[in-house]
Amino acid sequence: MIAIIVLSLMILSGCVLMYASIFSEDKDIEPISIYGAADLFAIVVSLFLSFSTIKIKRIFIFILGLFLAGFFLYILIFGSVV
Repeated sequence: MIAIIVLSLMILSGCVLMYASIFSEDKDIEPISIYGAADLFAIVVSLFLSFSTIKIKRIFIFILGLFLAGFFLYILIFGSVV
């Protein structure tokens, strides 16, 4: 039961990311960056966010939200990743 609630919250967070990427103002998206990157993926994402334009950031945030919602919806429906 708790797993279903957590998966539903992760799907909802992906939907909120997609909503925010579409309807937020430019001044709210401009300062988005990742501080204290610990691994290679976080460093690449941090560099990507710091040197890209606002339109590219919107697309990246939308794709991130779509991936989160889709991945956890897949797990919720089929029960596992494999």
